[in-house]
Amino acid sequence: MIYRPPLKSKYRKPEMANNTLDGMEALFTNFGSSLRKATGPLPPRDNLIKFDANLHDAELSKNIRWHACPKEHQLAVLNIIKTYWDVFCAEGIQRHIRGFTCKNPRYGPHEAQIITQMTEKLLDNGLVEPALGPWASQVVLAAKAKQEDVPWYEFTWRLCVSNRMLNQVTRAFAYPIKRCDDAVEEIPPEAQFFITADMDAGYWQIETEEASRNRLAFFVPNGKLQWTVMPMGALNANAVFVAMMAVLQAEWLAAATKAGLEQCGSQVIVDDILLWAASVHVLLEFFPIVLDALQTYETYPETQEVPDNHAELRICRH
Repeated sequence: MIYRPPLKSKYRKPEMANNTLDGMEALFTNFGSSLRKATGPLPPRDNLIKFDANLHDAELSKNIRWHACPKEHQLAVLNIIKTYWDVFCAEGIQRHIRGFTCKNPRYGPHEAQIITQMTEKLLDNGLVEPALGPWASQVVLAAKAKQEDVPWYEFTWRLCVSNRMLNQVTRAFAYPIKRCDDAVEEIPPEAQFFITADMDAGYWQIETEEASRNRLAFFVPNGKLQWTVMPMGALNANAVFVAMMAVLQAEWLAAATKAGLEQCGSQVIVDDILLWAASVHVLLEFFPIVLDALQTYETYPETQEVPDNHAELRICRH
């Protein structure tokens, strides 16, 4: 793995005034332009669209607006329009501007194939959508661990979006995140029976607002896509998910207390849920209460297959 040191935050609190760039001054001012201009003079064009009265009179009559143009100058203006008909006609407008291109990152052939395959699955599942906004980050493929004896062209990859620049101009959301060892130490001695579960693709279960999606765009070999769900790697993703799980945990604990259950509880470590109780009977009464809370908010524990073909849900005795 390549170590990438964190970049210093460039976030500045917005001023109380209309902002035509919508908070993107830092990106346009400090991080360069995404526009590439051809060097040297452009060759003469051989595909100019010449005005033909038989073909273009109807289009000209439909679109020209004289308004306050003095009549004595209308003929001169009309001659100019006909001379430069290529600039005004609908067919010409549909052509790309010469000499300028969008400077997208370049992916290698194998890298591009992997990214395309992975993003097609994301598109099919509705996790991303086409992007047309001014923002975009670059994709970085990270090889999964323990593939030392596997040829590089057979690697299993993780699709990672490098949001480092975006994170620099994002206002941080602080929320306490419990450590694993602290969570274990808080389990009381009377806890004898346990159920563990983790959330299936937890971050992706949170939908992003429409206004935020264009900032979560990333380059792919054939254009740009943007997340419709909360992606991993965005500055506040972890804290937001932990805060959401804290709300869910508070609800199922309150429901358990209301139901009169005692000597039971839970610990939540990001997307891992640990339920405990002093007896199996209490644990099996507590478990449906937790599932009620998850079902209300349409959140789902992970159900991926494990070697014994059981769901990723473990019930055990201490």
